Amino acid sequence: MKVEKVEIATKLKKLKGFVKAEKETVSGILYKDGMLIASDGEVIAKAALECQPAMDETFVIPIAAVNFIDKLPQGTAEITADKSTVKIKCGKAKGTFATVSDFEGFDDESKWTAVFSDENGEIFERIKEVIHCSSKDANGSNVTVKGVYFDTLGEKASIVACDGFRAAVSHCKCLSEAKPILALAATLQKIMSLHNGEPTEVFTSGNKAMFKFGDYEIITKQLSGTFLDYKKIFTAEPGKAVFNISRSGALDILNRAEACISGAKVPVMLTASEDKTVTFSVLSATTEFNESIEIDGVITDTIEIAFNPKYLIDCVKAFPKEQIKMTLYGPTRFAMFSAGELQQIILPVRTRRNK
Repeated sequence: MKVEKVEIATKLKKLKGFVKAEKETVSGILYKDGMLIASDGEVIAKAALECQPAMDETFVIPIAAVNFIDKLPQGTAEITADKSTVKIKCGKAKGTFATVSDFEGFDDESKWTAVFSDENGEIFERIKEVIHCSSKDANGSNVTVKGVYFDTLGEKASIVACDGFRAAVSHCKCLSEAKPILALAATLQKIMSLHNGEPTEVFTSGNKAMFKFGDYEIITKQLSGTFLDYKKIFTAEPGKAVFNISRSGALDILNRAEACISGAKVPVMLTASEDKTVTFSVLSATTEFNESIEIDGVITDTIEIAFNPKYLIDCVKAFPKEQIKMTLYGPTRFAMFSAGELQQIILPVRTRRNK
């Protein structure tokens, strides 16, 4: 096989993240039929390679060789393989590596059904907006909190994540069928590193889902279980306080509040007053902080509500728009944040002041 060094090095580097870390010394990335294929046993990632293939070439590029290719000079690389070695040459640089016979994957010879297609390439932008609400270390039987849920119907897809303390839903236009998907958030995080705004197609086959865009195809197993009925919690119920906050202004205040906490498990108290001011405050054994802003909105009752500061910062950061609508229903009920296609809710922290 002959291929430009920059072409193969770029794609090998991206696919390397899909190889099981603890087996890097004995595993590699498969080359077959003009495709590079990586797998960790749970996910298969494929990249089309622009190259001059030899007839019926199939071999595994060891991880050590992947690192070597990345360091090659620019130019055309020639890669050949036999039963015992993989040989790589580019200019005057030559490397020979022992072959790897073990390639861990799962059967992907499936009949795929198209679920939705996103011609504008925005599906992963919507995933980025909600993925922080998935759980990264959930224990127990409810594995759905580790996932991102795709609810597709007609010309719109809803993308949802929920970890039991917060939830987010965003929407994008697409051509779709009424077939939901529940994919592991950690896998989607890896897929996002490959995506560069290209139109995306999503397919399913049994318990597997395939994301296809640009030169890449990613096949992953879906999570099993019943996902949260998100339509019930994202309510249109009127709140007792409805007002707009500035994304950048709120983040500045929250970062100052977090600096006062210094890693302690202390909530941030938000007080929405009838005089149209919102005060952020922190009170710990060693620190006191408060800062107020004037807001545009309607506050019928003064409400004090406490939040996990990390959840609040994650929530505000996720919005691409500067103006965020905030709705409060009471000191012990969730707060809702919305702007554009994105809506988020956060459950409050119980304190002596808001019980």
